[in-house]
Amino acid sequence: ARVTEGLGSFALVGHSLGGWIAVEAARTWPERVAALVCVDIPIGDERPRLEAELPTTSDRRRHSMPLSATSFRDDLAAEPPLDAVALASLRCPALMAFGRQSPFASGSMVARAALGDEAVRMFDGGHALHLDATDAVTDAIVRFLAQVPTRAPETPHG
Repeated sequence: ARVTEGLGSFALVGHSLGGWIAVEAARTWPERVAALVCVDIPIGDERPRLEAELPTTSDRRRHSMPLSATSFRDDLAAEPPLDAVALASLRCPALMAFGRQSPFASGSMVARAALGDEAVRMFDGGHALHLDATDAVTDAIVRFLAQVPTRAPETPHG
């Protein structure tokens, strides 16, 4: 919160595991998160599939540590799954977008049960909706965020 002090509230947008983290941030700091957009996130028993190693030939990941050399997998496995109870506890407007061909598409049913039909959108595409349905997903996010009321910035405590 110190980094964002004085900024007021903000919207969080996350894809896949980033969306999962955004949900947890919205639940942890509800006074800061004005809106939440999650794109194809793992809900219920679904977990992100992780490759054994990161590609070594990719320029952008050349210096990255392989996942097998970190505690990431164990840390992820130790986290409770997102479920209807977790989603229903959100105190901000939320949009959940899923790809019809995604391995996480079944999470849309849990999201609908927790948040209602109006909060869930299905798109033609797989897990990479930002690539598979760029225009449709972007338009849905923009329309959703345009309807979210803005909150005044916080007054810094002095």
